[in-house]
Amino acid sequence: MLSVESTRKFRTNLIASLIILTVSSTFIILYLPSCVPIPDTGLEGAKCFDNNTCFSGLICSGTVCVKQGGQDGGVDAGTDAGTDGGTDGGTSGIWIDSTTGYQWQNPPATNTMTWQSAVDYCSTLQIEGKTGWTLPTISQLRTLVRGCPATQTGGSCGVTDSCLGDSCWGYCNGCGDKSGCYWDSNLHGVCGWYWSSSSVANYTFNAWYVNFNNGEVSFDNKTNTRSVVRCVL
Repeated sequence: MLSVESTRKFRTNLIASLIILTVSSTFIILYLPSCVPIPDTGLEGAKCFDNNTCFSGLICSGTVCVKQGGQDGGVDAGTDAGTDGGTDGGTSGIWIDSTTGYQWQNPPATNTMTWQSAVDYCSTLQIEGKTGWTLPTISQLRTLVRGCPATQTGGSCGVTDSCLGDSCWGYCNGCGDKSGCYWDSNLHGVCGWYWSSSSVANYTFNAWYVNFNNGEVSFDNKTNTRSVVRCVL
């Protein structure tokens, strides 16, 4: 049998060990960050719910993690984009839509930016020697929508170049998230929000955008940096 003194020492050591274990466990729990993204879900191009579900350097654009950044957007204005964009009778870095004749930057700028930065970025962009690029109007941007009848050109969504007030917003909620983007398979880029050059007529501090992740047409404050840019010629 253990002596009284040995029993006391055993109890004392046991209590001390339990206290250390409790304190250590508490420290580990408290140390864990509250907004760590779930593994494999915070990467660029991954689905997101808000900015906290994207890794550092990325933000949630619509429901997709994208880079947040400056005006250059990852493609130097005034230089060749230099990427084969799966062109349709076009040039490297350009996709020509055979249904409209519009020439689109492909891939788009890799960073999100404010609306004014997007306007400036397109105005100075040069791809394969071509200049004169602009930020697309909302009607031009809607010509890229594929697979969402309500927001495709001629669909029930009322927002067009000839109807830009918030009262025009009807039947524009899109068609829900899907695997892939609501655009032609030859286009590249994240399925996030894309700026148009069209301001909301009665709230000019806002501009219309298309979310190619779900086909939605809506508007956002021009100072926000949640939207991506694809220029048109």
